Amino acid sequence: MKTLNHPNVIHLFQVIETHRYDYLVMEHGGRASLFDLIPPGGMQEEEEARRLFRQITCAVCYCHKMHILHGDLKPQNVVLDARGNIRIIDFGLSTVLKPGQEWDRAWGPLEGPTMDTWQLGIILNFILTGNRPHDILHPELEFSQHVSPEAQRLIRKILEEDPRASPSAEEILADPWLNQGEEKSSFHDVPLPNLSDPTVLTMLFDMG
Repeated sequence: MKTLNHPNVIHLFQVIETHRYDYLVMEHGGRASLFDLIPPGGMQEEEEARRLFRQITCAVCYCHKMHILHGDLKPQNVVLDARGNIRIIDFGLSTVLKPGQEWDRAWGPLEGPTMDTWQLGIILNFILTGNRPHDILHPELEFSQHVSPEAQRLIRKILEEDPRASPSAEEILADPWLNQGEEKSSFHDVPLPNLSDPTVLTMLFDMG
């Protein structure tokens, strides 16, 4: 986690080990999750939905390039900060792929990075419709009139009947719908506070 440095991924600053507990000093998660913020019926403003989903996909693409599988993507694990930007949180089920190692994580027909990219489709569908399928592996897709044909096409493209044909996070980022109206998200590193100062760590530790 400490190797991840992306504006849309929660950052782990420091791990403090004591004789009783291990403490994780992390970036503040944000004000609320997508699960709490998306209204019934989904987000009506497709431009804003596109902006949020672009940030989520950019973060997942970055993680995959860093050989990290999140493994638990869902609306509850995607939060918005005070500026309305995305942070992906909760890497408790993540997997780090070592050099020469092959992905060994699978969930039904979903294997490796497809576990994350499939959930991207579920999340986009939730953002635009407010629907959360009972069967995530076989979702029934129903769209309201406010969801454009281009957005519907992308959701169906991600949630292919054969998961092996589902696009990668990088391919999703290149989709025409995701690149309307705004510049493409980048994978640039963003400087983060240096918390190696023992005084700062002591203050954070005392704050609980």
